[in-house]
Amino acid sequence: MSARPAKRPRYTTDLGEEEPSTPTFDLDYISTCIENLDKKTLQSLLLTAAKHDDHICTAIQNETGRRVQAERAKVLDFDYLSKSAWKSINRTYSGMSGSRQYDMAGEVQAQVQDCIQTIRKGCSGYASFGTKKNGLETLRKIGKTICLSGGDVMGHEVQKDFQGESVLEEAMLEIVEGMVPVEVDELVLGGEPAGEWFGKVVELERLAEGYGLFEGLGDLIRLLNGSEEDEGDGEEGSGEEGEEISDDAEEDE
Repeated sequence: MSARPAKRPRYTTDLGEEEPSTPTFDLDYISTCIENLDKKTLQSLLLTAAKHDDHICTAIQNETGRRVQAERAKVLDFDYLSKSAWKSINRTYSGMSGSRQYDMAGEVQAQVQDCIQTIRKGCSGYASFGTKKNGLETLRKIGKTICLSGGDVMGHEVQKDFQGESVLEEAMLEIVEGMVPVEVDELVLGGEPAGEWFGKVVELERLAEGYGLFEGLGDLIRLLNGSEEDEGDGEEGSGEEGEEISDDAEEDE
């Protein structure tokens, strides 16, 4: 004869009614289970729990608010990445033969793409306006470096590689699309003199056009402009910045 199943423990409420007691769990075991679950499953379980428990909803909102405030309080500087890209293209392999530079060009292009993706990631989510502005300026500098670095085999091959890529423009577009209107206005109209950065982007598009590079910059300019016309006027003199980047990179060595 099989044993009778154990009865669930009960307790008495203040009203004299008996209700099942809350089951207890081995929290160490539950912690291990959580560690072994994939992100998608965890998100689904957490959402289900939040639907049934206001305390979980509040905890999620509070943690999100804390993270938003922390991100918006930070201003990341990406200038070191523009210097890294310049050095990889113009300095690291400059002493090698043309054939060796040709062999290494794919690796350098990948290094530059890594710089771009690092900026893209750093400017996502709840990044501050200062971080996004710095990211866009560094991406512009990297784009200009690629345009002006075609004097040897390495620079020429990197240019050719980027003629079939739109990763830089896509990163810039993504950052701008993540801004609120007042931030876009500050980006376009701010600076000394007013509109200086926007003018440099227009200049980069014109420069890149001569090399068949960064065709997506036109979309970025139209987005910044708020119209289908390019109203910004870039100044020829701003080409000196490429020399400033190279000087900075040399000083860092």
